[in-house]
Amino acid sequence: MHVDPRETRPSPFLADLWAYPNAFPSKHLTIAYYSQQHFLSMEDKACKTLLSRERLALQVQTWWQTDQQATLFE
Repeated sequence: MHVDPRETRPSPFLADLWAYPNAFPSKHLTIAYYSQQHFLSMEDKACKTLLSRERLALQVQTWWQTDQQATLFE
């Protein structure tokens, strides 16, 4: 049975990726920052939702950029 990943989105962040796959430009990522946190947990979710590694990497980039912006206001 084929599962449509768009029907099993675990978070609004992934929903954004599915809805706007071209909205997140491909850039160099600082994966190490999230390697022990979001990236690994998202990789696990990606297996369950058939999310591609490319889109997973873009999501990590989005989280990283958001975190950097939030740090400026602390």
